[in-house]
Amino acid sequence: MELKSIPLTDILVNENDIYDEQMIEELAESLRTYGQLENATVFENGNQVKPYTLVGGHRRFKALSSLAERGEGPGELLCSVVEKPCEVVEEKMLIVHDNQQRRKDR
Repeated sequence: MELKSIPLTDILVNENDIYDEQMIEELAESLRTYGQLENATVFENGNQVKPYTLVGGHRRFKALSSLAERGEGPGELLCSVVEKPCEVVEEKMLIVHDNQQRRKDR
């Protein structure tokens, strides 16, 4: 696994992920104030236009994109780059496991 700062324009949102779009603006405010504290997860997909596909960190991606559109953010996402899944089932399992690791105790 490699850690990279990737331009938002190089990242394809994964159509297999389901995420709650609520609180994107609150997350954007937190990212503006404190920066990105957790990495997103992507894999290289071979696409020349958008060479990475998002596996985890969709809300962070949306919040940072919102900030970048307003000129208030860096336009990049700090990502862990993982191996590309061979099958859609593996990709979906990677998404599930990424979301499990994200959950925090309250």
